[in-house]
Amino acid sequence: DWFSSLHPENRSQFYPSGSLSFIPSQLFEGLKTNAKFDLLKFRIGYGTSAGFPPLYVTESVLATQARAFVTRDGSVVPSNGVSWFLGNPDLQPELHAEAELGVELAMFKNRVGADITVYSKKTTNLITEATLDPATGYARTYVNIGQMTNRGLEMELYVTPVRTSNFSWTLRGIFTKYESVVDELGMGLSKVLINGFTDQGNYAIAGQPYGVMYSYEIARDDDGNYLIDGNGNFLQSDEPAIIGNPHPDFEASLINRLRYKGFSFNMQWDYRQGGDIYSETVNALIGRGITKDSDFDRSQTFVMPGVLADGSPNDIQITATNAYFNNFGSQAPAEVNVIDGTTIRLREISFTYSLPKQWMAKTPFGSIDISLVGQNIWFKAINFPEYVNFDTDMLSLGVGNGLGFDFITGPSSSRYGASIKVTF
Repeated sequence: DWFSSLHPENRSQFYPSGSLSFIPSQLFEGLKTNAKFDLLKFRIGYGTSAGFPPLYVTESVLATQARAFVTRDGSVVPSNGVSWFLGNPDLQPELHAEAELGVELAMFKNRVGADITVYSKKTTNLITEATLDPATGYARTYVNIGQMTNRGLEMELYVTPVRTSNFSWTLRGIFTKYESVVDELGMGLSKVLINGFTDQGNYAIAGQPYGVMYSYEIARDDDGNYLIDGNGNFLQSDEPAIIGNPHPDFEASLINRLRYKGFSFNMQWDYRQGGDIYSETVNALIGRGITKDSDFDRSQTFVMPGVLADGSPNDIQITATNAYFNNFGSQAPAEVNVIDGTTIRLREISFTYSLPKQWMAKTPFGSIDISLVGQNIWFKAINFPEYVNFDTDMLSLGVGNGLGFDFITGPSSSRYGASIKVTF
């Protein structure tokens, strides 16, 4: 069943666009009175700033090895060599320009409220580390690569259905949606590696979302049918291509808070819609048949969907071992192991008791709160194989702009703890 979730198409994005205009608050005085707003604020902002590269990347330097050689008589010989990194003396600061429009409101004695923001940010002369042809004698350098646009929508909504002197129940919802698109690269570049490897990683490609996933896909004929080789397996494409977009369509959170006298209970649910993930954890476990997802009669044969070189439908039968290891495991084209990352998660549960104020009267303390907290309690990546129990928050490319690649990352953990918060 999960095979149908592979190869997800990029989804269309929608964001508000157009010019932003300032509306004087005096125009809303009557509206505020009639609608019984407890709070109504409009905000607009525009700003620019510069971004700078790491230190010393404008200079080419020598790499020094203090103990390169030791002669027979024990003399130490140092050496100098050209560094693998090429300095770029023409590197310029990148320029960020951002416009933002927002509204904040509250009604019915602050029992219903919202905070909504739309923004658009344009970056020119984006500073990016780029790979070089080894024939140049260098491996990497920093370059300015044209222009990128970010647009997004952020909403926070809350409602308090019940509120008394001793009890309250508040629901708070948070919704975020963004789009980052590379408008142009410049300098004659067609693509720039952001993170990963030259044939598998996140790339900046003009006209595409920033950080699209780039690797090998299943070869196809002119009609888009999968090509099958003479052994009955998927045929890999000759050149890498875009295999997915790691950015989610949107993310949302629902925070539920119950308060009774000095006790409070908080629970946060998160939802992630879309966002592709290449997972070697899945291809290693499924390809080797060591999860219950492949618990079936393995004596039967399989025929992979596609056509042979002559255009006829594939009719080559292969064993379960070859079907899974060669076509879903480490030998398969990377595209096969790209899965939609839609996830439901119980992010956090906390229980807090605040000591009564009268207990603090003769102490130097203003308040004392005792809390029990649990984080990452439960999650379900609904398009991943059920028994792999994959956590879509796990990444393998480390700190940086890498996103959407799992190279058998260690399993995630649930965390539980207690805390005491004291004010004076």
